[in-house]
Amino acid sequence: EKLGQEAAEQQAKAVADLQAQQLLAAKVEGLKASVSLLEGQATKAAALAKAQTDATAAQRDQKLKASALEAATKAEAQARTARDDTHRAWVAGQAARLAAGLAADQACPVCGSAHHPAPAHLNGGEGGEVVHDDALEAAEEALRKAADLHNTARTQHDEAVRAPREVREHRLVRA
Repeated sequence: EKLGQEAAEQQAKAVADLQAQQLLAAKVEGLKASVSLLEGQATKAAALAKAQTDATAAQRDQKLKASALEAATKAEAQARTARDDTHRAWVAGQAARLAAGLAADQACPVCGSAHHPAPAHLNGGEGGEVVHDDALEAAEEALRKAADLHNTARTQHDEAVRAPREVREHRLVRA
């Protein structure tokens, strides 16, 4: 009987040990699941932090590109105004040069009239200085360069605005 009791006690202890091991195994599996969940959340948090950093950098880039575009727009407008002023002065100079060759009762080389009621004078309005062809060409070239810079700034600005939107759309598609 003592042996039977010892065997019963050992069996009860073995069952208790087995139950304790099963409980520990279940806790270990629960902990593994928690670790896996935490790792996933950490990965998502890191991705979110990177996205926020990227968004901040993109906003900074957009602001820089917007400032560059604004400056290029102003520079192009100034170059256009300078070219227009130079062209007007050049035209006035050409008219004054032609008018200087007019003679009474002789045909005008431009309109053919023999009457010259108001011939152009160089000192009559556009600063009084002769604008040569090379000055007009330089103003045209300055305008072309300013327009090219403006177009480049516009393209870079548009790309800076479009890039974060495309990244967001790509992330939405992947999610």
